[in-house]
Amino acid sequence: MRTAERTSNKIYLSLHRKQHWAHTVLPGIAQHIRNHTNFYMVYYPPEEVLEILTEDSERPAGFIGHLYTSEMEMTRLLRERSIPAVNLAGLDPPEGVTTVTHDNVAIGRMGGDHLRRLGRRHFYFFGLGDHLLSHQRLAGFSASLAEVGCEVSEAVFLGSRVNFPDWLSSLKLPAAIFCASDSPARKICDAAARLGMSVPSDLAVLGVDNDPFECELTRIPLSSIALRSEELGRQAALRLDNMMRGVDMAPQTQVIPPSHIEIRLSTDYLAVEDDLIRRAIQHIRMPREDPLSVGELANELHVSRRVLEKRFRAARGHTAFDEIHIHRMERARGLVEETNLTVGQVSERIGLADTKRFISLFRERFGRTPHAYRRAMHS
Repeated sequence: MRTAERTSNKIYLSLHRKQHWAHTVLPGIAQHIRNHTNFYMVYYPPEEVLEILTEDSERPAGFIGHLYTSEMEMTRLLRERSIPAVNLAGLDPPEGVTTVTHDNVAIGRMGGDHLRRLGRRHFYFFGLGDHLLSHQRLAGFSASLAEVGCEVSEAVFLGSRVNFPDWLSSLKLPAAIFCASDSPARKICDAAARLGMSVPSDLAVLGVDNDPFECELTRIPLSSIALRSEELGRQAALRLDNMMRGVDMAPQTQVIPPSHIEIRLSTDYLAVEDDLIRRAIQHIRMPREDPLSVGELANELHVSRRVLEKRFRAARGHTAFDEIHIHRMERARGLVEETNLTVGQVSERIGLADTKRFISLFRERFGRTPHAYRRAMHS
């Protein structure tokens, strides 16, 4: 039994310092702690923090870091010493601990929404390991594909006995691979290039984290889902702040939706073999005052509407109208997230006079109304 302990003004911070993610989440934590509390942070590596906390005669005011079900000693010690704690790990979070992490299902869904627009029919998933984070990202990816009648052909998890070149050689092409992080995505891009596969024509590859070292230091620049890690850090610090004040003590989980996809060559929309469709997509993306119709697009390209639709179906797996609609809704999503325009104004900007119809189309595509989507992005 410990005697009554004196509580210090320090907060234990324990992250994997070498990871890109740790460097992106830290500013949000530091800004809140520095600007809104009288506490200060002390960093300890995850492999050392348990021993240090055991020997520290003063009880820290709080803890932010990685906690795992598979390593319960740290969680038990925090509870034993009544130290408010916020877990940031989404891999294997322990029950009964407040957790702030990324919305892994939404990340998977964003990956599926992006890759399915490339007109592929074969989809694969490469996970970090057989744990919650990978399975949640796979679930979101699968749900997105199911909306257009597709499915994941195979899911492989890092750590399973897979011969990398043999596995890539066995894929049905053209294919798309969604990787749960950038590191395996980069390795897949490099291995595919060594095998003579064309990225993205044969194999489109998408990662998660938007780590510049992984995305840029590769033969094929890697497209990646950018996460709102700084906001995650800010929300985690706010949760801990409230807990240290005796507010919101009940354990809860908060998830932060992803930001956007940084499109690079590994999934470039324009990486289609049909020059007509490549030019059509360029025309669709051009800024316009009035909405573009399929007939107008065909006239601009000097082809018949019938030929245009046939070539779109062959190259992209959907119609020219679908492509125009996708671009229109993506533009709407950007306006909702990045501006203060009203829903009606956004609807007008993309050429829809019926605001109710716009709200319905937005909810159909993104799973939320524009108001709810904006609230989630800025919560």
